[in-house]
Amino acid sequence: MIGKAAIILGGYIASYVALVFFCSNLWLAIALGFVLSQFYVMVGFGIQHDGTHESFSRHKWVNRLAGMGLDFLGASSTMWKYRHNFVHHTYTNIAHVDDDLETLNILRLSPHHDWKPWHRFQHLYCFLVYGILAVFWIYVSDFQKLQSGKLGKYNIPDFSVADKVVLFGGRILFISYSMILPSFFHPFWQVVVANALILMVVGINLSLVFNLAHVTGDNEYPQPENGEIENEWAIHQVVTAANFAAHNPWVSWYTGGLNCQIEHHLFPTICHIHYPRLCKIVEQTCGEFGVPYVSYPTVMEALACHLQFLKDLGQPDSVASVPMAVPVDVVGR
Repeated sequence: MIGKAAIILGGYIASYVALVFFCSNLWLAIALGFVLSQFYVMVGFGIQHDGTHESFSRHKWVNRLAGMGLDFLGASSTMWKYRHNFVHHTYTNIAHVDDDLETLNILRLSPHHDWKPWHRFQHLYCFLVYGILAVFWIYVSDFQKLQSGKLGKYNIPDFSVADKVVLFGGRILFISYSMILPSFFHPFWQVVVANALILMVVGINLSLVFNLAHVTGDNEYPQPENGEIENEWAIHQVVTAANFAAHNPWVSWYTGGLNCQIEHHLFPTICHIHYPRLCKIVEQTCGEFGVPYVSYPTVMEALACHLQFLKDLGQPDSVASVPMAVPVDVVGR
């Protein structure tokens, strides 16, 4: 993990330095901007994510430092813990509670969301919405949640002074090196456009990895009665998640093991480098107990299923037509 983190951070810094200080060619700038966006994503997937789950290291201070990689990228690691570790991992795929499903009704990501006429076309415009994610997250979302003190129906514990210093300090640092410093070397409008495009690519990548792992027609979308989730915790984690390209080492390296989403939800405090080996054990165990285990062989197959599900959810009668449970024959897929 230390070696991987060094490669990712080195790549992020190198591509940033090349883009800001040495690039004067449009096509080279586009290429470097794309590379920078990919290292940005990998800091989140391969460093920050394990850090906030305390699975990067056995030392708490190392995990804290790795988790603060998100503050370095312009978002709040503390807010992420509340939103992701506590809410998403507990109430996975539960509409109006799991914040990762909420898009201000621009997209319909659950059969339990209200249908709107524009959802008919959501499988066509979804990438534009995904592209807004990172910009909205950095400049709006965290501050809204901090002010309201809520994540949907979940009350956020008060931020300590130290947490607020890290939140605002990280945001100032990110804006300083992403917007202010480059403006000394390039026209400001070019800096703004470059930032917008880079963050758009980041948003698409982040959204797709989440949605391929949770928003397909083969996943379950529980609707708890009286606040009670029917399935026991472990089964709930399995049937609301999906793996994709789980045995592809390049995809696993890039996504920080998030392509093995089922194993991540079952064992969030285990370092992601172990997930590919855990997949075989979990899949076999699910088969023995008749628990649906969704695993798409490739990224493209998972993407096709996700887009088809968005198209299905976009139909007016989709509340009745979209399957509400994972078919048993998905085991071993």
